Amino acid sequence: AWYNLALVRWKQGRLEDALAAAGKAVELDQQQPDTVKLRDELRRVALYRANEARKKAEAEAKKLRLPTVDLPQAHVGEAY
Repeated sequence: AWYNLALVRWKQGRLEDALAAAGKAVELDQQQPDTVKLRDELRRVALYRANEARKKAEAEAKKLRLPTVDLPQAHVGEAY
């Protein structure tokens, strides 16, 4: 049942839920090679997506530029 739930969640695009269900399936029956294979594939997909998100965030962060502005002179006793 957990194996099937993992497949359904994956097809729904709910990767984290699919990975949790596949982990539970392996926990209950470690002898099923298809279950272990599914869990490992889901882990691979999750890691790939996380890596792609990291790359995208790094690329966006490199684009961030703050304009430089010269500040006016400060004088003692005057509000800045």
